[in-house]
Amino acid sequence: MTMNEATAKSGDPLEEAAGRSAIILRTLIDVSRIITNARGLDETLTHTVNVVAESLHVDVCSIYIYDQDSGLLELKATHGLSQKAVGKVRMATDEGLIGLVIEQQSPVNLSDVSHHPRFKYFQGINEDKLASFLGVPLIEYRRILGVLTIQNLEDRLFSSEEETLLIMIASQISGLISK
Repeated sequence: MTMNEATAKSGDPLEEAAGRSAIILRTLIDVSRIITNARGLDETLTHTVNVVAESLHVDVCSIYIYDQDSGLLELKATHGLSQKAVGKVRMATDEGLIGLVIEQQSPVNLSDVSHHPRFKYFQGINEDKLASFLGVPLIEYRRILGVLTIQNLEDRLFSSEEETLLIMIASQISGLISK
């Protein structure tokens, strides 16, 4: 169930908006607690992707971090993709949809991603049936740090509320990653 579905049951626009706001606020509070209480970057990123995936009812949430030494983006945490891919999936900043987020330095929200010219398939990480993609850049002081993504099997565009929430979470974790 998506954020919109979770709040659309009443039919009252004010109740629906209040429901979406409550989900956003609860998720931001949860991520803040994770950042405050986690014992290191890897633990923080792992807990963050799990909370985001559960809160937004998405099939996948992942964080890719830019390694300045290698010039590559590396999968550092995921909920929904194969855990074996963490630390092993790497790509240049001009590759795939993750690279497109880096190039545009703004959110990329797409449906039917497997037919997008920038789609890059990695065998064995369980992404072959994913249809929807929303990626937001992790940026601090105009410096690119990585990308936060959510993905779904369902072929749809993510809502503006989902995009806004992902941007706010990216802002929260960017400060931590930059240190």
